[in-house]
Amino acid sequence: MKFKITLLALIFTAQMFSQKWTSTLPENPEEIFKSAIVYGYLNETIFASGSDGVQYYNNFIYSTDKGATWSSPVPIFTNTSNKEQVAQYLGVKDRMYAAVSSNLGYKYYYSTDNGSTWVLDTDGLPGKYTSLTEPEYKDAFVLAKLSEDYVVAYNAHVYNFAYYKKIGDAKWKPLKTYSNNYYNKHTAFTSIGNAWYALNGYVSSKDEKITKSNDFGATWQPISKTGLPDNFEGGFLVSNNQDKLFYGAGTTDTNSTDVYVSEDDGVTWQLTNAGALGDVEGELNFISNIYANNNDVIVTYYFPGFEDSPRYLYSNTESVLFKQGDITGIDGGGPFTGKCFFDIDGQFYAVFRYILYSENTSSLNIQDFNLENKLILYPNPTTNEIYINSNDSFSWQLYTISGNLLVSGSYKKGVLSASKISLKNLSKGVYLFKTSMGESKKVVVQ
Repeated sequence: MKFKITLLALIFTAQMFSQKWTSTLPENPEEIFKSAIVYGYLNETIFASGSDGVQYYNNFIYSTDKGATWSSPVPIFTNTSNKEQVAQYLGVKDRMYAAVSSNLGYKYYYSTDNGSTWVLDTDGLPGKYTSLTEPEYKDAFVLAKLSEDYVVAYNAHVYNFAYYKKIGDAKWKPLKTYSNNYYNKHTAFTSIGNAWYALNGYVSSKDEKITKSNDFGATWQPISKTGLPDNFEGGFLVSNNQDKLFYGAGTTDTNSTDVYVSEDDGVTWQLTNAGALGDVEGELNFISNIYANNNDVIVTYYFPGFEDSPRYLYSNTESVLFKQGDITGIDGGGPFTGKCFFDIDGQFYAVFRYILYSENTSSLNIQDFNLENKLILYPNPTTNEIYINSNDSFSWQLYTISGNLLVSGSYKKGVLSASKISLKNLSKGVYLFKTSMGESKKVVVQ
């Protein structure tokens, strides 16, 4: 159903679906970074490190104005004999953390003065196997922010626990998120306000695959996962920092492109249309990352050939609906890898190879336009169930192709329980879906 569209809305609509990326780094970035970069951000400050041609991730620059201007490149390490390199930057409260890898293990530092000085912050973390001779080197961890002023260090492969601390605490403390007294492995941590969530690995009970803490990590409880397939492992758990959780498939899951969303703290989950869009014939089709903030959600996938352009999916509506992302302006082939998207106050950034691209997508948050209503049914073709996504609310009916009414119901925008239709009792064939808004679509049951 179409409504009247004003000229002003047309202008904004053109902005909504036209994304052009440009490099935000200084001119000739290839002279600063000879290979891929690692980045981090804190408020309006961005850190970036890359290879200087001699040492990986040693050349360091920063910007205090969201990438408008940059410092001169300087080496971040003076002693490169141990092949030290920045593996991760993470901004938490007033600190920029740096996880530094080497051939002897990991060290963890933070800076509060834009990298002029770095403070070693490893007290309480478990040592590397070389700890007797090199006590300052620790196990390899990924760092994540929880709430506003906590940081957690976790690893999906090492047989120990996660560790966490509040900014200002002297030592890291073990963090046990599920009932295994010998080790806890973790795939992801995320939070919404002061509610913390852990995606756990190697659990004895699938009920503990995702656990939640409401008391800053002191106790953890399993959360329900209604709507998820049996034995769904998942590889990504991300919040939008507001009201939604996103649970992305892992490489061992049957449908490795699927992304589910929950709006009730993980009690119930709904399949999004990301899986259908992300499944490209002839490619491996694994999720490489999910980024979410408010209504903006970006999903990236492995693995185009290196001669192919990278790809991502993007949703910016309250009711999650993905579309193919625009890569105009991003040069080169290959996939987006790792945590390659972020935004600062509506300014979006994409990291690809040794370039940090930016695109002002603040217009994407404008929702009060009279646009054409879109009805999406997915997956279609399907087997057991189908989901509705629309910009409107309506009643609906499902008919046989000869016109016999089979089932009816109502859809309310943004209500997860109203968006799923079970088709388990239907035979294979073609059916007709009609709405009270006058729209109709064919549904194919296989």
